Amino acid sequence: MPDVQKPEYQVHVMGDAAEIIRYDRAVVPLYIRQGSLSCYSHRRALIHWHDDLEFIRVYEGRMRYAVNAHDLLLGPGDVLVVNSRQMHGGRAADENDCRFLCVLVRPQLLTGSPVLYREQVRPFVEQPGLECLHFAAGTPPAARLGRALDAMADAGETAGPAWELAALGQLAAAWGTLLQAARAAAPAAGETDADLARQRAMVQFIYRHYAEKLTLADIAAAGGVCRSKCCALFARYAQQPPIEYLNRYRLEVSCDMLRRGGASVTEVALACGFSSPAYFAQQFGRRYGCTPRAWRAACKP
Repeated sequence: MPDVQKPEYQVHVMGDAAEIIRYDRAVVPLYIRQGSLSCYSHRRALIHWHDDLEFIRVYEGRMRYAVNAHDLLLGPGDVLVVNSRQMHGGRAADENDCRFLCVLVRPQLLTGSPVLYREQVRPFVEQPGLECLHFAAGTPPAARLGRALDAMADAGETAGPAWELAALGQLAAAWGTLLQAARAAAPAAGETDADLARQRAMVQFIYRHYAEKLTLADIAAAGGVCRSKCCALFARYAQQPPIEYLNRYRLEVSCDMLRRGGASVTEVALACGFSSPAYFAQQFGRRYGCTPRAWRAACKP
């Protein structure tokens, strides 16, 4: 059997580009995972958004991380905080792997007091123009947040009594660092970026209509822009052309269908919007290094 590139992790999204997050407990919106980019297809996660705050702490290697129009380079010891409802996604920075910690937490979990939430949490989450905060390795804020995130990971790994409260306590203790950094970033805050709204509309259109025959003009129309503007926005926010982004999402959906079984390769190809099984197999082979049938066989226990 050929060497099949089978990604361990995928970003699952709904039609509006919001990520479907597999929380540690469904009733507690808290997610703590250590991972490596090598576990993702082509060491890249789809651009997505969610209501949760996202914390990335890099342990080894480097990664590029896109947050709206920002393209950040993260290295060992760096901490990135992505604010709620921002378009974002990570990818490999070079040929080496990158090991990191990812923590997602719903802002409402940080305090049970409406007054404290209004005074100390909402000003961060709803600060205009505050898309993300990048704390460089070796700086005091990165060290404080790094220790808190590591302690959260330890609490999640041991899963002792009330580990969720212990994890949230670590983040709450470090919250002052984020508030201080947010206030310092306030002068740079601007109005809502209209281009970001257009990009989000086009991504949502792709996620809702990927199974249909789509053209560049269709995607551009969803954002109310011309085709050249559409290409420029995808280059800015997704670092790839619109049709490439569309086909990549189609391929990720096809992987789920192949894994579940029940549909032939031809049925999967047509259901995912590919014009023919041959074109599907060609695109699949370029991305995963094998045929769809070989990939399905490798997924069987």
